[in-house]
Amino acid sequence: MPSASSIPASTVAAGSTVSIAELPVGGAGRIDRIGGGAGHGIDDREADWLRAVGLFEGAHVRLLRRAILGGPLHLRTSWGAELAIDRELARAVLVVPTDGLGGEEPAAPEGAGR
Repeated sequence: MPSASSIPASTVAAGSTVSIAELPVGGAGRIDRIGGGAGHGIDDREADWLRAVGLFEGAHVRLLRRAILGGPLHLRTSWGAELAIDRELARAVLVVPTDGLGGEEPAAPEGAGR
């Protein structure tokens, strides 16, 4: 089975979702769902934290790098914010792969960033 980092974006069917952890380094996507993925549900507190730091449905992200030895993933949002998240948490965030960070960013959901 190929590792998540070896899955080329071109092999993902248009409109299908993958977790942020499955994006190739340099790959980008639009967040479709938080708390999805087989066996990768997260609690409300974790989902609220992700939304508060800018990872909400409709937001665009790019995977910048993977830390060695299973460490965190370094992400950038389309408005320039950078953050690192745990790989297990990243598996619970499903994205539709895109060619870039997308155009206009959607408005943050009410309560995000407070």
